[in-house]
Amino acid sequence: MWSFPLLSAGNVATHLLDHLWQEYRRDLADRVAARRSAGLATVDADEAARRAPAVDFVSWAARRLSARRVVAVFGVDDGNCAVVWDDGVTVSVRPRPDPSVAASGGVVPVLADPSQA
Repeated sequence: MWSFPLLSAGNVATHLLDHLWQEYRRDLADRVAARRSAGLATVDADEAARRAPAVDFVSWAARRLSARRVVAVFGVDDGNCAVVWDDGVTVSVRPRPDPSVAASGGVVPVLADPSQA
């Protein structure tokens, strides 16, 4: 299926959205610290992440991805690939499936209300 090398999924620490979310949280923490050091009232970084509209994350992620260049692409399993960015970070494009679901051959149900899980 792949026209580029397959590597072990163990070589990939995280998936794209998780990596971007963690970087976004670090950026929020830096912004909160800058506001505090300027003497401005602010909430903590966790509260800032909860209050920020989704469009803030999406806009931040688009800017972050635009600033990076892909230097390598490889398959990590049948149906997933990973990219290596110019800063050396390697991420898979999609999350790894839940091993219990993959082992059973089942499908993960999509719930409208996550509290039903």
